[in-house]
Order: sequence, then structure tokens, then C-alpha cells
Amino acid sequence: MQGEKINGRQAFLLLSTTIVATLILFIPSLAVAQGDRDTWLGTLLAATVGLVVVGVVALLAARFPDRNLFGVSEKALGRIITRGLVAPLYFLFFFYIAAAVLRELGDVLTASLMPETPLLAFVFMTSILVALAVLGGLEVVARLNEIVFLILVTAPAFILLLLLKEVQFENLLPALAGGFTPVIRAAVPQVGFFGEVVVLAFIIPQLEKPRQAGAIGAGAVAFSALMMVATIVWLVGIFGVQQVGAFLLPTLTLGRQVLVAGFLTGLDPLVVAVWVAGVTVKASVFFYVALLVVVQGFGLREYRPLVFPATLLLVALSILQFASTFEFSEFVLKTFPFWGLTMELVLPVVILLVAVLRGQRGEEG
Repeated sequence: MQGEKINGRQAFLLLSTTIVATLILFIPSLAVAQGDRDTWLGTLLAATVGLVVVGVVALLAARFPDRNLFGVSEKALGRIITRGLVAPLYFLFFFYIAAAVLRELGDVLTASLMPETPLLAFVFMTSILVALAVLGGLEVVARLNEIVFLILVTAPAFILLLLLKEVQFENLLPALAGGFTPVIRAAVPQVGFFGEVVVLAFIIPQLEKPRQAGAIGAGAVAFSALMMVATIVWLVGIFGVQQVGAFLLPTLTLGRQVLVAGFLTGLDPLVVAVWVAGVTVKASVFFYVALLVVVQGFGLREYRPLVFPATLLLVALSILQFASTFEFSEFVLKTFPFWGLTMELVLPVVILLVAVLRGQRGEEG
């Protein structure tokens, strides 16, 4: 595990997929319902918070290039607090989000493609792919993602290009007609997703050049913001804010709209296929980091023996954590923004501040 290394390009692609995979499918409708035509500005605000998280990660990497956030916490807060409090909090966070991602995938496939297929079937099959990827290690996940990312970028770009003539940009005007409040409201459902760049803090030692963490994270946040802004602009420009806010899967609807464009047929199956690949990568990253926290928390040498037992728990949690899609939406709107920022920004800042105040540095810091 310690010998695994990924380069800056692979880390950038991995972080971008991790953020974008769940951000662009159904979050646009939740955000538009909150922010109206100013939702794209809310995306920029949420991305700014993501950049603040990147700044914290960059400072950690510069000061402790030989340690991840868990290692820094052990040095700054002590082993008892880190293993008794910090480790359980981060394990719960990453494991819960990995399960939520699998649940989201299952709900989407059940609702859009195969309503007769049990939710458990989709969750279980995807969890096996996730477990196999994590067994291969971070390098394997990063290499797999190089292919996934290419599709994740080209397919949406192709769809947006086909629909360019249908976009009515006047639907986005007037900007800030309701003041800055709608912008803040639109940022809330998105901010936790941009903050997911914090996973970089847990793989700093696995980077070939740890001090590039800031540039890698900033690039991933900027790319993700660009993808989200484009998606929102196209959705609002084509359908208007009222329709977009009512969509369950707005990006899927955008793919179907290609039929109206008079070229090819509906491309919603392409959207689903690309999204499934991206979600599998994201779940793999979060599952890997969750197991990494367990290994370091208990002083184990290897995480691989834990993969399949933990996968069974992941599947069970995925099925049981939400009773419906509505509950999942409520979680995204009311719980995840605040829980996410606590784990993605507040706790890392506390750990970093204690380390700075105590004058601590890593071996190469």
C-alpha cells in the first residue's frame, strides 16, 4: 500500500471523476429549485469553497509531504484522539458516502432502465466491481479511471454540442434579480460535492510529487465547476427553471433531448453508461480511503483482507440507509452540506492549526 504511487495527471483525473460523477446527474435539479436562474453562480460559489479545501490540503502537503491527514492528526492531536475520534469519524463519512453513491446508482438504473429489476441486484453487481478495483489498489483505480474520464468528458461534450442551437441564453437573465440569497441557496446542495476534493489529503504520500497537491486539487475543482456550469446553463437554456427544478434526472432528460435536435436518437442510454462508469470509480475511491483509515487506525499492515467483508457491509448499508429517492434528496439538501463541510474543511483546518501552533512538520516538510 505504501509503495503505490500515482502521478499528478492521474490524481487530477481521479479527483475530477470523483466530484463530477455524482454532481451532474441529479444535483442540477435540486440546485435550480433553490437558486432559480442564478444557479450557475451558486456553482461558482460552491467551487470557491472547494478551492478553500484545496488550500488546506496544499498546506498539509507542503508541511507533511510524508503523511496523509490521518498521519498528521496522530502527530498533532495524539494517537488516542486520532484513533478514538478522528478515525471513526472519517471512516463513517467515507464509508457512508460510498454506500450512498451505490444506492444512487441503483435507484437511477431502477427508475430509468429496468424498473422490474430489484435494487439489490444493481447495488450488489456494482459493489463487486468496486471491490475488485480496490483489491487492485490505488494505481489500478487510477489507471482504470484514465479510460473512464475520457468517456466522462467526451460524451457530455458531444451531447451539449448537439444541443447548442436549442439553448436560449436569455433564460438565464436577469442575473441576481433576487439578490445574492438565491446564489447561496443554490450553492448549498453543491458545496459538499466540491469539498470531496479532501480525499486528496488521504493519498498525499501516494503522489509522486506531494507538493503538487494544491495544483492538482485546484484543477479538479475548476474542471468540475466548468462541467456543472455548462450542464446548468444548457438545462435552464433549453427547458427553463421551472421544468428543470421538477426533473428527477435532469441530465438524463438532456440526453433524451437530442432526439428533438433532429440528429441521431435519444442519447440517455449513453448518459447512463458514462455515469455508471464514473460512479463506480467514485465509490472505489471512497471505499479505498475508508479502508485506509481502518488500517491506519488499527495499525494494520494490509487492507486487502478487509475488502470483501467490508463490501457486504457496504451493500447492506446502501440498501438500508434510505427508504426512497425523496429521503436521499433530503439528505443531499439538509444533511450532507453541513456534515460534508465539517469533515472536508472544519476538521482538517483544526488538525492543521494544531500542527502549526505546535511547530510540527513532516520528515521532508
